[in-house]
Amino acid sequence: MDAYKGSAPYWFQEIVHSLYPRFIVEKQRFELEFFLYKADQIVIRTFLVLTFSGVVLWFKKPLSWLQRLARKNTLLHFNLLTSIFYLGVFYYSWHWVYDFDQLERLRPFYKAVHLYNIFHLKIPEPWLLYTLYAIYLISLLSAICRYKSVLSSFIASFLLILFHGYFLSFEKIDHGQSTLIYAAILLPFMRYELKLQSTDYCQSTYTSFTLFLIQLSIAASYLLSGLEKIFTSGFEWVSAQTFRSYLMLHDSQIGIAVANSEVLSSLLPLLALLFQLGFIGILLLTDKKEKGAKILKYMILLGGIAFHLGTKLLMDIGPYFSSWMFVYIFFLDWNLEKNTWLSEIISKQRNKQKGV
Repeated sequence: MDAYKGSAPYWFQEIVHSLYPRFIVEKQRFELEFFLYKADQIVIRTFLVLTFSGVVLWFKKPLSWLQRLARKNTLLHFNLLTSIFYLGVFYYSWHWVYDFDQLERLRPFYKAVHLYNIFHLKIPEPWLLYTLYAIYLISLLSAICRYKSVLSSFIASFLLILFHGYFLSFEKIDHGQSTLIYAAILLPFMRYELKLQSTDYCQSTYTSFTLFLIQLSIAASYLLSGLEKIFTSGFEWVSAQTFRSYLMLHDSQIGIAVANSEVLSSLLPLLALLFQLGFIGILLLTDKKEKGAKILKYMILLGGIAFHLGTKLLMDIGPYFSSWMFVYIFFLDWNLEKNTWLSEIISKQRNKQKGV
């Protein structure tokens, strides 16, 4: 309450600003009750997370979880996954070099967020930004080619996060690349896991717990998005009236057509919420070899593609090829020789090379 009125001690105001950078702006838009409700939500969610974590640790030993949840596959799978991921990272960030001039012009409006504020990180001079970007491109290329895999992936991921933080330090938080960033934070650790196992050249299967953590971060992002809707507005979010208001606000032609349909206005938000809450089930299917589990997994991924394309078409939010769809690569099997039709092609090519 004192922070809202501006009468709280300076140190407390600084903590609030660090944790909630948009507080100063948003308290001009909302009444005190809005922020008190948000504070209650933080307490409730923290209690639920701690309770759930405590129950899990009580019934299951951490080491047994590490062993059971670690993902097993061939080195080919992990190498291809790494290269494809960093190719995607380049696709989603190559245009940043054209935004550096904008950063320079917007320097007076820069409001450092979180760690950038704590460590007093200011926007670098243009020459340093371009130098860092050149290092970023070199490290990306090295990571794609898996040259000095651990070091190059760490540098590429670190600079990706560094640039992303600068672009978010203008009081507008964009979650459009959240899952891409989560994966980038964790992937260097996956490469380190593989490096520790690479001393045995005879092994056919490699293990990575970090890959599971990447999958968990993606699935949890959907789950928390769905829970946020429920905690914030109950089930009002899935009402036809609420959904119509969103469609009218964005004023898309397809969105307006859907808003005029009672059936679609009621069905689509319900399907979207069920998808977000249910996506986490894919974690139980990813390592399964049964045909039914694989089909269900691909149905969930196709549902995710439909969800994001629908968001673009109905509300014109985000690109057509969202990075949220791209990170589905972490749920696919990139060990090409496991795929029957590809293994036949590879086998024929090998036989030709051997002169058989």
